[in-house]
Amino acid sequence: MELSAPAARKPLHTRKIELTGYEREDGLYDIEGHLTDERPHAYRMAEGVRAEGEFMHDLWIRITINREFEVVQSEAAMPTGAFSICHEIAPSFANLAGLRIGPGWNQKVRERVGGTNGCTHIVEMLAQIATTAIQTLWGMQNGDDNKTETPVSERRSNQINTCYAYRSDSPMVLKYYPVQYTGELADVIVKDIDATYS
Repeated sequence: MELSAPAARKPLHTRKIELTGYEREDGLYDIEGHLTDERPHAYRMAEGVRAEGEFMHDLWIRITINREFEVVQSEAAMPTGAFSICHEIAPSFANLAGLRIGPGWNQKVRERVGGTNGCTHIVEMLAQIATTAIQTLWGMQNGDDNKTETPVSERRSNQINTCYAYRSDSPMVLKYYPVQYTGELADVIVKDIDATYS
């Protein structure tokens, strides 16, 4: 389902965020984010006027992680910021090394590179960097990607109750994670559950 047709309008501002996960030859993974802000007309900033199509922000962040989601290395680049001094804080993002993506990630990021120790826009992007890392390594955390699939009766997910589809009483959870299902059929013992739901 798509959005409904909009009213007549004209664009004023475009923010683009691109997040990509890469597998490196050394067994590590790069998760890279790129954020740009631009306007289809000339506009005034504190330090002067920027031309149509000239970036307001052009910001990069790359974290390198292992299969345990530990940040091995991190770096930021800021070719264009709101102010000419913004790029000076980019080296601060190396301080993310040693953190682990998981519960508390956003808080730990803010402790290290939040406020005056970082860039608001890159810090915001790091929340999505974490999600992209999880998607990148999905199914790869435990070794061979082609290993035998876990039987339905043994499947568990740490995503339960994190969104509508993963709510514990949803038909999706009943089908793929029945041991965590809490809906109407939760107290029913299903024989040969693998054959029924696979």
